[in-house]
Amino acid sequence: MHEKSHVMIRLPVNLSEMQPVYFYDDEERQALARAAQRNTMLTAWFKLNRTDPDANRYFYVDIPKHFVWMNFNWERRARFGDRIVSTLYSVNPKDTERFHLRMLLFHVPGSKCFEELPTYDSVTMDSFKEVCHARNLLEDDGEWRNCLREASNFSDACKVKAIDFFYLWLLQPNVTSGTLERFHVLFV
Repeated sequence: MHEKSHVMIRLPVNLSEMQPVYFYDDEERQALARAAQRNTMLTAWFKLNRTDPDANRYFYVDIPKHFVWMNFNWERRARFGDRIVSTLYSVNPKDTERFHLRMLLFHVPGSKCFEELPTYDSVTMDSFKEVCHARNLLEDDGEWRNCLREASNFSDACKVKAIDFFYLWLLQPNVTSGTLERFHVLFV
């Protein structure tokens, strides 16, 4: 007999008007029409935050503990989801806007639409990366540590080294020696 201890739910991160659409040949228009009517998990979270004031206190990643995904909408759970582990799909840092959107979704609860996310202190920024800078999410190596920790759980050492190289070379984070020592085992 097999017993499951926890349920893993992975939440997609898509930009506005950039959700995936699947279709058969010669059915592109019908597929686009269906996609325009259908919520993604992220757009349904925005909708939930507009209609349920109680949901505004939750981050996107925490929604599956309190709501269940049914019929392309989030519905309140009958019982608290204490055996649910949820995470957002990883996003390649080269996909800059999605990468920074993912970062914002971990730090901004209760967003009601895509257009609300690039606003901070009543100032609307041009990109999600600018908002992350304004919110000081890129000032320390916390996100870098989180990324390495997540990568070390799901990837081999070679891929973790590639991520490390990318961060150090292109993003040039404020990396402390303590962070490097913490992940030294992965690089040996």
